[in-house]
Amino acid sequence: MVHEGSPESEEAVALSSHRGRDATLNLLNQRYYWPSMTMDTKQYIKECNICQRVNPATLKVVPELHPVPVPKMVFKQIGIDLITLPETSGYRYAAVAIDYFSKWCEARPLSDKRATTVAHFIYDEIICRHGCPKIEISDQGREFCNNLCDELFKLTGTIHKLTSPYHPQANGLVERFNRTIKNYLLKIHNENQIEWPNVLQGVLFAYRSVPHTSTKYSPFFVLYQREPVLPVDIKHSLNEDGIIEENVFTGEFNEDKFKETLQCMLSMRDKLQENVSENIQQAQSLQKISYAKRHPRADSVFKVEDKVLLKNLRREDRKGGWALMPWIGPYTIHKIISNNSCILKNGDKILKTKHLLKNIKLYHERKPTNSRTSETSMDVECEQTLQMQDQGRYFNPVGKRWQQTKCRALKLDFKQSLESELKIKILNHPCAIQNIIGDGNCLFRALSYAVTGTEEQHLFIRQNIATIVNTNQKIMRYVGGEEQLQSYLKKNKIENE
Repeated sequence: MVHEGSPESEEAVALSSHRGRDATLNLLNQRYYWPSMTMDTKQYIKECNICQRVNPATLKVVPELHPVPVPKMVFKQIGIDLITLPETSGYRYAAVAIDYFSKWCEARPLSDKRATTVAHFIYDEIICRHGCPKIEISDQGREFCNNLCDELFKLTGTIHKLTSPYHPQANGLVERFNRTIKNYLLKIHNENQIEWPNVLQGVLFAYRSVPHTSTKYSPFFVLYQREPVLPVDIKHSLNEDGIIEENVFTGEFNEDKFKETLQCMLSMRDKLQENVSENIQQAQSLQKISYAKRHPRADSVFKVEDKVLLKNLRREDRKGGWALMPWIGPYTIHKIISNNSCILKNGDKILKTKHLLKNIKLYHERKPTNSRTSETSMDVECEQTLQMQDQGRYFNPVGKRWQQTKCRALKLDFKQSLESELKIKILNHPCAIQNIIGDGNCLFRALSYAVTGTEEQHLFIRQNIATIVNTNQKIMRYVGGEEQLQSYLKKNKIENE
């Protein structure tokens, strides 16, 4: 009742409202006690069906990062998308396109996102200025997936690749550029009203004229093999190559000199493309390593036949969708495909749609309450010790069985049972008091007494703790290194003897 409330009515359930782990433990600690109460409470809430369907996934599991292959040619592969901006002068959207190789970007303000409007942007800004791209990557929006764009791509020989639904990471380059545009516009805005369509081209120029972190060159230089002339260059005469004398140009054409110059320019272009391609590959490798460090591998979390819940993606784009369960199921994993997606089944029926592993989470079924564990297990099952007598709350002290099991698990010798027939009403009144020698080892003596019944094995416990602390790298990093660890052990007299 503390967690789920009474099933008699909705009002009765609302009094508990499926409190979280810490809140439920706080209420239990004020009213009840039984051995391993904290562990039992955590497990009970972990297996709560309603909480699993509503609470977000605590472990963010994402598929392995697979960088998008980049052709070694400018405007052979582009990414395109639409971003929504505050309506100004009738413009609500901006069409954005970026070249995967040079990182050159194009954008145009749009009043609507109809198929004809987007097709005009592709024709005017991409095809007429940079030629027909071989590959175009976009999401599955109707402004890109329509008969008009299909016919345009057919005429230009463009392969239209679509990203998975609700997975914009597949077109990550243009998605990241969208954020850059918005940040630039916000900095220019600075709490003042601006006509963003008037400054959009200036923002693009600022982006094109600085080196990109992946290519190490500016998009302007990769496309034109020269750096742009900036206003500051004109003002301070920073881009002058010297005065060109009139008599340099004689009007005579030297074919050998022309071929030599042309060959030199072509060699420089080829060398630049090789450098850019190598830099992109190196950047993608570093990004993949960094990504792997921050995200666990999916195959280390899920396996075939695991019961899982599936994220309700329809809930996110529906008005009033907050009333729908965020997670649906449970389903069973039928097959894992390339550590990125999986095929689920509902009972014996296999679902046709593939689902990304990032959109599922493990489902924990509640175990029967009458199950008992073997005495050889290290985890001791706690029997119900709570009893009701004259409307009072009582608990039975831990007995001989618990001590013997812990001694086997910790490789200690069982000496004496601490079992008592007393029933204590509240924790503030102990059933027995034991005087522990205060020689600096009182903690280890208390542990030895609680488990074995005597203080004799406190040195063995202390040595085991010291051994574990000295060999555990996580503990060593937590205390600040080996030197700090040894100082702590010496100060607290738990040296490894």
